[in-house]
Amino acid sequence: MPVLSTERAKDSIVLNISKGTITFYKYQLYNDFLSIRKETAAGKDVSLAILEKRIVAWDLTNEAGKKLPVTAENIGLLPMMDLNQLFKAIKENTDTEEDTKKEQSN
Repeated sequence: MPVLSTERAKDSIVLNISKGTITFYKYQLYNDFLSIRKETAAGKDVSLAILEKRIVAWDLTNEAGKKLPVTAENIGLLPMMDLNQLFKAIKENTDTEEDTKKEQSN
């Protein structure tokens, strides 16, 4: 019997400018969408809200070497080139319906 799970496929990239490694989910759950909708209605930037839900982990730190949590505020500190690279990687690595069918047939 099929099981619903919050476990999702992930992928990682190394950012060109900040050199941080970011791990992200390859797709969003509907509950993520609902949460993003609420957050943006409350004033949060939609792009940052999406990234906050998609990023699983990163190794970015502050100047004192303390690991930073993945928050919209901290994501907003990334250079634009890194953000563009991250959005491109997410777009290229997002599972499509065809990818899902291939995985299920294996």
